[in-house]
Amino acid sequence: RGNMRVCGLCVLILSLYLCFTHAEITKILGVSPADRSLYRSSGSPFACRGNPQRTIPWARVNDDYCDCPEDGSDEPGTSACIKGKFYCSNKGYRGETITASKVNDGICDCCDGSDEYTRGHCKNNCWEMGQQMRKEAEEEKKRYEEGIQLRQNLVAEAVRELASKRAELDVLKGQ
Repeated sequence: RGNMRVCGLCVLILSLYLCFTHAEITKILGVSPADRSLYRSSGSPFACRGNPQRTIPWARVNDDYCDCPEDGSDEPGTSACIKGKFYCSNKGYRGETITASKVNDGICDCCDGSDEYTRGHCKNNCWEMGQQMRKEAEEEKKRYEEGIQLRQNLVAEAVRELASKRAELDVLKGQ
């Protein structure tokens, strides 16, 4: 029984650790995949990207107050900073970056609705938009392939015509 309690306690501690670790990574909204590593606490304070000498505690990242006015890097998920940027992952379509002033303004700017997370009223229509984008890309690919085929046919015709004209020229030179 003692081992069961110890084992249960270990599972509880591990679960809490995973919850808090996961929460720390996922609580910061609006960060592009390329920048995610910059938003993982390493034990040291957060350094503003536009002014690395300015540091703030991690608890003040995404707290809706602009501590890094040079670039808004401490508020990727809020509209607190004038120069801030918000990344929409838009799974099924394509990711995009919008100005932070568009976050939680009541207008759905990201097709996944992630920019309106406090209201939650946006429909995720990224898959539909992605289908249209994929359809257009397929049509463009088809036109490109048809163009290549047309060019190859024209080149082959030109080679035949050139050979014919050279043969005529040789006949005329022989007379």
